[in-house]
Amino acid sequence: MYLSGATEKVNYRVKAVSGNDDIRAFLSTLGCYENTEIVVLKKTRSNYIIGINGVRYGVDMDIVSAIELCE
Repeated sequence: MYLSGATEKVNYRVKAVSGNDDIRAFLSTLGCYENTEIVVLKKTRSNYIIGINGVRYGVDMDIVSAIELCE
C-alpha cells in the first residue's frame, strides 16, 4: 500500500521509497527511510500533512506516491 491509501492518524512503517533521485534525496533529508514510522495527519486534494519522527511536513502528491507502506 502506498501513502496515498493510508488512513489519517494511523501509524505506519515505511516499506520502501521509490521515485526519481530528487524525490528519494528529499525524503532522505526529512528522515524518511525504510522502517521509519510515519503518520498522515491531514489529507487535502493536492497535499498531505505527514509526521515523521515527531515533525510535521507538507508534501505534494509526487512525494506521497513515492512512499510505500507496510500493512
